[in-house]
Amino acid sequence: MRQTPPFAGLRSLLLVAWLVWAVGAKAEEPARDEVIYFARSGDTLIGLAKRMLVPPGDWRKLQALNDIRESRRIPVGSALRIPVAWLRAEPQAASVLAVQGEAVRDGVRLEPGATLTQGARVSTGPDGFVTILLADGSTLILQPSSRLALARLARYPGPDVRDTRMELDTGRVDTSARRQRPADRFEIRSLVAITAVRGTEFRTGYEGAQSAHRTEVLEGAADMAGGGREVLLDSGFGSVSDATGAPSPPKRLLPPPDLGNQPPLAERVVFRFRFNPVAGAAGYRGQVAADREFHRVVADAVFPGPEIKFAELPDGPYWLRARSIDSSGLEGDNAYHRFELKARPEPPFPQSPSPGGKQSGARAEFGWTAAADAALYRLQLARDNAFKDLVAEQSAMAATRAIVENVSPGAYHWRLASERANGERGPWGDAQAYTQKPAPANPEPPAIDKNHVSFAWSGEPGQRFRVQLARDTRFDYTIAEFTSDEPMMTLPKPDPGVYFVRVQATDPDGYVGPYTAAQRFEILPVPPSPWLLLLLLVPLL
Repeated sequence: MRQTPPFAGLRSLLLVAWLVWAVGAKAEEPARDEVIYFARSGDTLIGLAKRMLVPPGDWRKLQALNDIRESRRIPVGSALRIPVAWLRAEPQAASVLAVQGEAVRDGVRLEPGATLTQGARVSTGPDGFVTILLADGSTLILQPSSRLALARLARYPGPDVRDTRMELDTGRVDTSARRQRPADRFEIRSLVAITAVRGTEFRTGYEGAQSAHRTEVLEGAADMAGGGREVLLDSGFGSVSDATGAPSPPKRLLPPPDLGNQPPLAERVVFRFRFNPVAGAAGYRGQVAADREFHRVVADAVFPGPEIKFAELPDGPYWLRARSIDSSGLEGDNAYHRFELKARPEPPFPQSPSPGGKQSGARAEFGWTAAADAALYRLQLARDNAFKDLVAEQSAMAATRAIVENVSPGAYHWRLASERANGERGPWGDAQAYTQKPAPANPEPPAIDKNHVSFAWSGEPGQRFRVQLARDTRFDYTIAEFTSDEPMMTLPKPDPGVYFVRVQATDPDGYVGPYTAAQRFEILPVPPSPWLLLLLLVPLL
């Protein structure tokens, strides 16, 4: 059943200008392909035939078709039907404005500035985009993995009418058709349906056999026909064909995502834009271009959720374009965001301390990897993640390690950046958090009694301790090692001599702290008993 959309007047204008009919599952040439010419003052059939027709003198068939009795008198404003096949045509040409990625014309790689004539077939690879400028100023942007034939590029100088027809074998094409005259023809056909437009911005998609033909109108209006049915699509509406090519009733397109709070600067090679979900969206398309018109698209992808991310683009200024996709595959209106990508030279990878790690004492030591394209490095140490409360900053470091002295105990954040040999600085890397612990307190002097030596030191709940005894301060000759769950230990009294003791604490999270400074203690020989001395003196008396 034929749909009756709003704006029936515009539909009538379209149908009068071009009699378009799609038969069966395939959009075929109309049986009667005609242009309507409105007679002007002074027009005659003979004059019109000389100016418009091929052959130029065959005015009688024009008279018969339009049932005109007087060949020399045509009422001004009379609508004359003229079959396109009778009209003298001037070939038109298109030019390639921009090429990104893989794109070929009839098997030959496309380059910007190339001329495309009628019959040219253009195809793109998975990363390819081609922007084509038509003779009337309309633009086509062929999307990745698409094939398009410029089936008809003609102008009929007599009635001053243009005839532009494309055949979309597969893929997607974004179109800005600058049409002013009702009689002009501008069509994009797939195997199953036709999209005909008059002064509009629209998108058409067709993924090949067994696929739907989709049309989304952003400005103006378009007529979509196939399977014996037609619908008129006003601005903000779209339609999807069924298995026969018949278009669905006009469906309102989803609103664009809100990109209002996106940052103007992206500082990562993999850059991301997150936004609030759009009600009814089954996915989102994101595109990045080097220009506001999106003639030079450099990245395109579909994402399942409200996050768009791309990688491996050169640093520079870009435009982001995002739109919502509904469950039928129709893509909504566009949202735009301008941003600058400055991700290089990339920051190095932090190595130590590890994220959430710890250090002890007043000295903080930092280490990182050598970054590609970096000659020097910068480091910042702060008490806050925003790096407003800076503790230390070091720059122009050629080494991949740094030491900061006199660091008080507490929670800190540190980050790194690279610098090229020419002085160009890259962005700061992600902040790393760590804790600076106080240096471990030395054990108290041991308590020594007749049979035991007892040690005590400060500790934290949950810590485990390792205690070492040695004869030297470097602990090259450790004579004993013990573990304890408490910050104290009692050992059997060793033989007389000089000893050194040190303690190492392990936190509940596994962090192993440094040893305390070596503490010296001495076990004195036991003095001889007075009775033993008396017994030794008796023989001498």
